[in-house]
Amino acid sequence: IDRTIHEATMERKMYPSPLNYYNFPKSCCTSVNEIICHGIPDSRPLEDGDIVNLDVSSYFNGMHADLNETVFVGRPNDESVRLVHCAYQCLMDAIAAVKPGTMYKHMGDVIEARAAKYGFSVVRTYNGHGIAEMFHCGPCLLYTSPSPRDS
Repeated sequence: IDRTIHEATMERKMYPSPLNYYNFPKSCCTSVNEIICHGIPDSRPLEDGDIVNLDVSSYFNGMHADLNETVFVGRPNDESVRLVHCAYQCLMDAIAAVKPGTMYKHMGDVIEARAAKYGFSVVRTYNGHGIAEMFHCGPCLLYTSPSPRDS
């Protein structure tokens, strides 16, 4: 997967942003099953039922941008389908909430509320970021509700 993404990125006259970023050794991130994000692609064979998140980031025309997609390998179990569907619904709810006057910090309210309806929680350690000249820079988008002192 990493080799294919690296070659496709270079063919398009872009550079894979993760490569050598704080010594990251690969051109993309592959997070399998319980790996939350920024997993390092390795030689582990993917197995039936695995959940794989592909995070592809590229530098083009002076800007870093990324996208990711979560896919199933073979047939996932029902709980895996529910988890990935919940994450997708969180994304769709947050996109629907974007409008003039909505503050970034309130996106976490939307995301966390949807996750709670499914009985899931949201990892507080990571956040979203903007498209920028620097990799992984602001604006910062929290996936969780801000603490009362931040509101």
